[in-house]
Amino acid sequence: MYFRFMCLRKSIIKLALLLFMVFNATIALNAQTNFSFETFEGSSLPLVLISTSDTIVDEPRVIADMKIINHEGGMNHPDDEPTDYEGRISIEIRGATSQSFPKRSFSLETQDYLGNNNNVSLLGMPEENDWILYGPYSDKTMMRNAIIYGLGERIDRYTVRRRYCELFINENYRGVYLLMESVKRDENRVDIAKLLPSDTIGDELTGGYILKIDRMVVEENGWRSDHPSIDGGSVWIQLCKPKGPDLHPAQRTYIEEHIGMFENLLVGDDFSDPSSGYSQFIDVQSFVDLSLANELSKNIDGYRLSTFFFKEKDSDGGKIVMGPWWDYNLALGNADFCDAAIPEGYVVDTDCGATNPTWFERLRSDASYEELMRSTWRVYRSDVWSNYSIDLMIDSLAKVLSEPQKRDHVRWPRLGQYVWPNPFVGEDFDEEVQFLRDWLDARLIWLDQQFGLTPMDNPSQPPLNPYPQPTQGLFRIRGNLELVSLRFYDIMGRIVDEKQHLYSYQTIDIQHLPNGMYVIECTLLDGQTATTKLLKSN
Repeated sequence: MYFRFMCLRKSIIKLALLLFMVFNATIALNAQTNFSFETFEGSSLPLVLISTSDTIVDEPRVIADMKIINHEGGMNHPDDEPTDYEGRISIEIRGATSQSFPKRSFSLETQDYLGNNNNVSLLGMPEENDWILYGPYSDKTMMRNAIIYGLGERIDRYTVRRRYCELFINENYRGVYLLMESVKRDENRVDIAKLLPSDTIGDELTGGYILKIDRMVVEENGWRSDHPSIDGGSVWIQLCKPKGPDLHPAQRTYIEEHIGMFENLLVGDDFSDPSSGYSQFIDVQSFVDLSLANELSKNIDGYRLSTFFFKEKDSDGGKIVMGPWWDYNLALGNADFCDAAIPEGYVVDTDCGATNPTWFERLRSDASYEELMRSTWRVYRSDVWSNYSIDLMIDSLAKVLSEPQKRDHVRWPRLGQYVWPNPFVGEDFDEEVQFLRDWLDARLIWLDQQFGLTPMDNPSQPPLNPYPQPTQGLFRIRGNLELVSLRFYDIMGRIVDEKQHLYSYQTIDIQHLPNGMYVIECTLLDGQTATTKLLKSN
């Protein structure tokens, strides 16, 4: 009898859960259809309208029609006449991890009516035929990539051009997207000479290659480096362009051997020799700039994934150049693993950093390279990467997204919810943007200290190690310290809490404080003071 009762009870629970899921799905579906062509009230962003009779998948591409509506300075409506483009495209789902999210990103090619490549200008960007529709999802601010690409432009690095837009597919509203350039050889993109299959000897063979460090996808398009990562694992180098039928075996052999010579030189005793060392192989400033971008954003995928570089012809300098910068959606404090949410620490010192190729750490062991990093940081921070300049950029992006983000978050409800791998869950868009600001402010303070812009904290102060980091509100101070009091400051320098009459290993409660970054000032029994930072997130 008891067994039957328990089975019945379980069935009722399952039925209730099923009904709950159906109810929630109905709510979500209703929310998604709130923005049909008929009810959509218009957007200040350009509208991209795609229609197809096929299901869009990750290979092969399917044929579709695309219209772009963009009334600069005005409102755009789905039933307006196209202004930027009306024609045929081929389209497919793109991305790796991002394909697990319901909001998908897409690659597309503009074509003529016969299916040939059709180079066109979209939303003011230079003419080309390969484009990306990137749909931010786990980055609820929808601006992390835009911020880093913008910082790259400010130091005259080519980063992919992009425009925010709102997307409809078959009259189904899909949310806020970035229409972006793809990484491609072109005089307006990666500006290197075109490498033809017939270019197999002499100077013509030596350049026109685009590569990246990333996961292994197709072995024919890359190779494992002979030199392991920092932790001894494999480093995979992909040859992006040319590839397939456009790649001659002699070209594959040349570029693999050339990269191998650079790697062999790096592990040699004379790698830093001014006349015969690494500077003969690489554009040193491009390596420095990529490192600074990865460290500013604490990009835990930096160096080991989506790390593009290219090789010029010898007659054009012949150097290996880092870039374009790519994929920063998990950067700027937006990951809950590998200490990514903690503003202090270099990427290489995290668990993720251990899987990096050894290139960048080896370069930093050279005093002249390290000094170039420090001096470059100071120059950038004095102007185009100043706090004021970055704050204005975030202000501008937040203003552009203020209304469109509301529709996106209705279409894809995730505010106030954990989405992998968020370390912080804001209740609204403003909280998400504020967390980004606070995290970046703290990160810049720490990096300024490392690169000599501000005096380091007193090196004799006792180490303070709050854990867990980040905390949901309850934490301890690791170490046998005789605590007297703690004072908590918010990111604006205001005292927001104080704790008195403490003892070692006491659990400290700040659950009442809002999520964000805090500076803790600790007074010890012997009169010493020490400071540290703590991130509260739940």
